[in-house]
Amino acid sequence: MIQRARSASSVSLLRELEESIINISDYSVGEFFDKQVQEVIENRRDPDKTITGATELKRNLLAYLEQQGEIHTVNIWIRSFKIAQYDDLKTALDNELKKIGAEGVLEIHLQDREINSPHLQFVGTNAKAVEKSLAELVVKMGFETTVEEAMSTSSAPFYQYADPKLLQTKDLSVELQTHKHFEEIEATLKAVREDIKVYVDRIAEKRNDFRVMMDQFKEQHSERMEKYKSRIDRLDWLEEKREVRKTELDDLLSEWKSNKTRRQR
Repeated sequence: MIQRARSASSVSLLRELEESIINISDYSVGEFFDKQVQEVIENRRDPDKTITGATELKRNLLAYLEQQGEIHTVNIWIRSFKIAQYDDLKTALDNELKKIGAEGVLEIHLQDREINSPHLQFVGTNAKAVEKSLAELVVKMGFETTVEEAMSTSSAPFYQYADPKLLQTKDLSVELQTHKHFEEIEATLKAVREDIKVYVDRIAEKRNDFRVMMDQFKEQHSERMEKYKSRIDRLDWLEEKREVRKTELDDLLSEWKSNKTRRQR
């Protein structure tokens, strides 16, 4: 949807300045705005700063854009957008703006008081070309079903019919930080899971080694027991033979003594 250009007093203009795409064809002018942008970002981060310079930046930017041609605001739906897709979307948007040659500022808004779903907001020149090109891009990336739906206008601003409790603004930078935090947690958990798997695999390997060692021990022990048993059996046989011979000798000795006594008589 194409609307009149945002003014310097607009809350939505440069709301997502830190993550915005500012496309300026003149290199020196671009450097000037880059410097101003960094100053505003630093001032916004400082809780002691009451004046950030954002309004002055908006005035300067709009004044420059008006010199380049007629400027409008273009809103494009991206209702299926997920924060994990941010980097891919931002890169594609930057390339698309440069290809069109439109000058202005493009922001990704997750939710605001007027539009209650993720959408793109472009303020700058060549609005019709930007609207068509961005609508085709978001359809191609799967954020909208058709170009017509991507460019469609909402029946009324969200704040006119919604419960006041639902009128909130989602800060893109906060969402990105939260997403990054969760990614870091996921990465940590993944590393822990991988470490645990390594330890479990090592334990399993040691357990298998122990089983092999025990099997070898049992085999060796069995062989030794067989040898010991054979020796014991041999000793028992020898002992038995010794007892038999002893008995035979005793009998012979007894018989000899008996014969000797009879002869003496």
